[in-house]
Amino acid sequence: MVSGYTATNTDGTTTVVPAGTTASDFSQYGHQGTLSGGTTWDTTGHNSYDPGALTFNGTDGSVTAGPAPLLRTDQSYSVSAWVKLTSADQFATVVGQEAMHTSGFQLEYDKDYNCWALELPATDTLDPGVNVICKPGTVQLNTWTHLVGVYNADADSAAIYINGELAATDIAPWPRWNSTGSTTVGRSRWNNTETDYFPGDIDAVHIYQGVLSDNDIAYLASS
Repeated sequence: MVSGYTATNTDGTTTVVPAGTTASDFSQYGHQGTLSGGTTWDTTGHNSYDPGALTFNGTDGSVTAGPAPLLRTDQSYSVSAWVKLTSADQFATVVGQEAMHTSGFQLEYDKDYNCWALELPATDTLDPGVNVICKPGTVQLNTWTHLVGVYNADADSAAIYINGELAATDIAPWPRWNSTGSTTVGRSRWNNTETDYFPGDIDAVHIYQGVLSDNDIAYLASS
């Protein structure tokens, strides 16, 4: 996710300087994201050749793509991102997709279990039951970590991968349901409220309609 301008360095090389209020979509689909609140560009991405990431303040910073959803959440999907969490004081969503009352899923930090998790609300209602797919005690602060959440509608299962390795898998809620609102980065929706704002950096968000293979996940974690 990068938007900005090109600067010429003193040695004659060029660098993309992140700027602006748009996070670019480098796929063929052109789903741009709009920055809001305390969301700023960081000139250092998750690796040495990445020109930038987004820094979120943990209180009102987010990116929204929509209003049309990017996924059908009643079908199989995979969501990945590089993240660097700076505080463990609150639940913190990396990626979600809104419905009327709640998000259809949250790839997030779960404060109760101190884990990276894929969380799947059972219904679009107030205080729904939630399936939490996670391995407790897996979070390192101030460290770039690669996450992938996978929902397999055919198998009615879900999984989370951390740094390319399967961390946890479990059954998914039934019946399936589709969240039809905006896709969000850095926050989610719960009980009619925008919440779980992410404190730290998020980079290289990928969203797929379908189940990624283990090889695909390992490749994303190495790039």
